Amino acid sequence: MKNRLLPPAWLIWLILVCSCSGIRVDRGPFPIVEDEISVNGKKRYLDAISFAHETDHEANILVILADDLGINDISTYHPDGVPMPALDRMAKIGVRFTSAYSTSAVCSPSRAGMMTGRYQQRFGFERQPMNRYPRGRVEYWMVDRLINTSPMELVQPMSNPGRKEIRKQGIPSGEILLPEVLKKRGYRTGIFGKWHLGHNDTFLPTGRGLYHTGVSRHDRSIR
Repeated sequence: MKNRLLPPAWLIWLILVCSCSGIRVDRGPFPIVEDEISVNGKKRYLDAISFAHETDHEANILVILADDLGINDISTYHPDGVPMPALDRMAKIGVRFTSAYSTSAVCSPSRAGMMTGRYQQRFGFERQPMNRYPRGRVEYWMVDRLINTSPMELVQPMSNPGRKEIRKQGIPSGEILLPEVLKKRGYRTGIFGKWHLGHNDTFLPTGRGLYHTGVSRHDRSIR
């Protein structure tokens, strides 16, 4: 016996099409263009940095970035936090910042701000880059309605860049990164874990001032 509770396929499709009719799709987003003035200015700046002498006794620098970590989550900042004896010792003999804040609540923009020392909005990196975007109104509707993306919300009009533009997504080449400056000063730089600042050759860690990397080229975190 046929199940009379299910509507016919054409009715389901009609409802879906009507639901998607109000979604705007920008099929011609602004292309990503390299700023040659910034690139040339960066080169002059880095060329002017002198290599450190062995007698300078440069300090070791360790940066730990953790996603979704609250200030009271670890013992370094709250007595009831998760015990972090090594970090507690470092804070005791060093400096403990009590008013330092991330420039973004999501992964990639917060890393871009930290690496450059600038607000990511100043170089077009205020949104999370993806390796795939909804292709058309139906996919957009399905992601918006069927997948919990909280606290992030999909924006309108929807941008639908092509593969060529997606591969250009990363920190612009004209931006000066902390490891690039440290490398010029003679530091042996490296990164281990998540990168998430571009997956094309131009944007990979080894092309942005880092000698050593513990991030796989095919790791999904390199997006």
